[in-house]
Amino acid sequence: MVRKGWLGQEHVLKSMDRKKLAQPTLSYLNRVGSKLRRDLFQSLEDLGKIGDEHHASFATQGVLPEAVNPGLSVKDLGTIGLPLSTRDEAELVKVCHQAPFGKGSETIVDTNVRNTLEVNADQLELRNPAWPKALASTLQDVSNSMGIVGGATSIKAELYKLLLYNEGAFFEKHTESVLGIDHEMQRLIGIKHRKDAGYSDVQHEVLRVLSGTRLVLTYNLAYTATGTVPLASNLTDAHARSLPMLGPWRQSFPFTEDDGDNPGAIAIYVLRHKYTDGSLRIDHLKGTDRARAQCLEAACKAHNFSFFLANMETSRHGGCDEDDYGCVESDQSDQSDQSGSESDESSIHSKADEYHKLDEIYDEDYALRALFYSNGTKVATDVKVEKSDFLQDELFLKTADEEDYSGWTGNEGVSATHYYRRSCLVVMPKEYEGPFLHDAASKGKVNVGTWLGKYLESFRQNPEDSTLREELRAICKSIINASKSYALAKGVLEREHSRYASTLLARTRTYPDHVIGYVAEAALLMEDTALFEDAAPRVQNTLPSEVFHELGRKLTGKSRESWRASLLVIANATRRLHDLHAAFEHILIGFRGTSELNDAIVSEMTELEREALESAFASDISVVKQDAQTLADLASKYGEAFLCNSIIPFVKKQVSNSTFAICFLTWIYNIWKFRHDGTIQMQWIQATYKQLLKDVTVAFTLEFHKPTSPAPSWSYYSRRSSPTPEPPKADLMTGAELSDFMSTVLQLELYDDFSKLVQTITTACKNIDMAAFDILIWPFLKALRDLCKRPDRVPNHHADSYGPLFQGILASYITHFVRREPARPSDFKRPRKGCSKPSCNDCKILDRFLTHPSQQTERFKTNQDRRKHISGQIGYNEPGLSKNTDKSNSPHTLVVTKTDQRWRDEHGQWEFRCTTAGNKMRELEPELGALLGG
Repeated sequence: MVRKGWLGQEHVLKSMDRKKLAQPTLSYLNRVGSKLRRDLFQSLEDLGKIGDEHHASFATQGVLPEAVNPGLSVKDLGTIGLPLSTRDEAELVKVCHQAPFGKGSETIVDTNVRNTLEVNADQLELRNPAWPKALASTLQDVSNSMGIVGGATSIKAELYKLLLYNEGAFFEKHTESVLGIDHEMQRLIGIKHRKDAGYSDVQHEVLRVLSGTRLVLTYNLAYTATGTVPLASNLTDAHARSLPMLGPWRQSFPFTEDDGDNPGAIAIYVLRHKYTDGSLRIDHLKGTDRARAQCLEAACKAHNFSFFLANMETSRHGGCDEDDYGCVESDQSDQSDQSGSESDESSIHSKADEYHKLDEIYDEDYALRALFYSNGTKVATDVKVEKSDFLQDELFLKTADEEDYSGWTGNEGVSATHYYRRSCLVVMPKEYEGPFLHDAASKGKVNVGTWLGKYLESFRQNPEDSTLREELRAICKSIINASKSYALAKGVLEREHSRYASTLLARTRTYPDHVIGYVAEAALLMEDTALFEDAAPRVQNTLPSEVFHELGRKLTGKSRESWRASLLVIANATRRLHDLHAAFEHILIGFRGTSELNDAIVSEMTELEREALESAFASDISVVKQDAQTLADLASKYGEAFLCNSIIPFVKKQVSNSTFAICFLTWIYNIWKFRHDGTIQMQWIQATYKQLLKDVTVAFTLEFHKPTSPAPSWSYYSRRSSPTPEPPKADLMTGAELSDFMSTVLQLELYDDFSKLVQTITTACKNIDMAAFDILIWPFLKALRDLCKRPDRVPNHHADSYGPLFQGILASYITHFVRREPARPSDFKRPRKGCSKPSCNDCKILDRFLTHPSQQTERFKTNQDRRKHISGQIGYNEPGLSKNTDKSNSPHTLVVTKTDQRWRDEHGQWEFRCTTAGNKMRELEPELGALLGG
């Protein structure tokens, strides 16, 4: 794999071609043999030895020199003496339950995996006053053995279970769920003589008890230190500075293949322990892993290197013998780590006896399956690397984690692929981070928002760093280019709807608004107006507020004129009026952080906002409910002329959006009534309603969100309750909004318009389904009822005006939902069902029976085929007709009987609707009677 220059930068960084593994190039040999790499590797190893001197380990166990009886007492049983007697053991078994174990998100009891008895902590009491002191002493030993930063004071011990292992009890190999740092260690304390402790993500097992009984108190140990974890006491700042080779490494970058000491652009150091993606962060690392990572990160900051944590996966594909097992290959039979690093063997499920030995290696592949910043934030996935990037030479001394065995495949023989998964540290000069991640970013494998956000923060702190500036600009341009390609492909698809267009779109990608916001903010920091004007139109909704704050800070002095065009770009790119207004508000917030804010600037920005709004009003911009409040606020801000000449004509064009229109009329009235600031005059309100209300009434529709759940099927025998309606979507009409609007019209004494609205609403109620009544109409009526209780909102002489509205709506509800009571049939006539064949006497008899007004039963004594034909003509679920076969004679007799089941079902449904309507009416009492004039 050749790493090429990135977006025009001259990084002539190359590594070996995978196809030439047998004959390494001079560049490869120089890199592997680089003194800088050897020195870095040895320094990291020495840091590990410092940790080893203090016995830092992923687990610890041993004998308690002075065992203290905890004074164990069990609920409903009393004190348990130690050593455990046969009698107490028998009594203890009675209060125990079988211990479960976790598998994925499930909790399972399976004695083939875990055969253990347990008692929950809430049933236990430890009464010996000396026990807390003994526990604290044990925690101190554990923290010393495991290299816990902060010692025993940073560990909280929480009693978890009492475990009873009888003869034959065991727990197979397993790994505890790692839920975060509060669950990072599990602690086992033997009651009499032993202690065992370890990190919860270490694989472990409890061997089968051959004789006797084991009684164990288990504790969950939580690491409680917060913030940045300091270096262990045995690691000083001097050790953090003990990696001086990064200085000359950084100074000699970039390299060429002819360099005599070419350390390469990347260095990867494999850690002692393995970690899950969820726990791979620097303050979750164990023992010497944490020491090495902290020192290396400190050195990277000092020498301008990038530092990452990663989970890597290596695959080796090669030939093997069918019956040759043992995955340790040829010269790797020695399982000791020749580099001196202790391995976390318990975290690997060894299958050496099951995996095939690879005799010849055909191909190797190296990838960082997940790449993280030191705080655990994932940056990228599936980033390709090379073998020469690793500081350790012996990458395959440990057992493979997985094997893919092909078996015989014709002439190719037997082959297998071994997969090795490890956790590691990754460092590189800052200049190479962009090229390193660029390929992965182009394939959608990089969390671009996280990556770009960190670059942006670095540039904020070092705005004079020209290299960082160019890297940031390159990333931003690549994002903009990708967005342009996506827009182009999407346009082709909209025009052609072809397979080619679909494939083209699938090969491109777009970015969310916050990523485009980072690009726009970077452009502002770099004062690159062209980049900013290229980024702003790429947002799907609006740029983040931080971008406008930064733009406000830039609009000072002479620069204000140069950024004026950018403001218009923002205005034209904004999809919603409320977003446009918010943008200018945020720009002024940014201005207020400078010393140049004055009345002239505010006036200039106000005029620019009006210009942008006028442009938006002239376009085909769509509106949402939130825009209604924005327009009412703008009327208050800009005055009567802007309201009459710009806002009202715009709202007139949008009256088909009834929700938007009634919300605007309500909001502009409420500003006048409740703000009391004089910005809105009553004559403005009257003029607005006069110009808009007629159009709103004509175009008025009831807009509501229909539930996605299917309508219920009612049955007389199984009456289901009405399904709970889904809440309305945020941009659709609500009952409260409709009631406020109607109240406003009445308060303005627009009685004729109110009557027309009542007629429009009652007419609309005749044509909507029952879901609309539950979601919109009933909340509307309840809100009106509540308003009528408040004389300050609805005077008594106005409450009478609501009577026709309630009458009309309830009449529509009863007429279209409850309907008339189904009349019981007066005779037994039924529609004809027979076939049209003149020769079919059976169907003639069937039709004669069905149309007879009083005959209830007909018997067809005939063969099976003719009975099937008659039955088929009747149908299998015909209401009002029942069929059964009398098998007492031969041939059997088909008995058809007329019933009133259809009427019973219909009447049962009607009764249910009556009950539902009655319940709805009672919800409106006691005001309903007065509103209806009763």
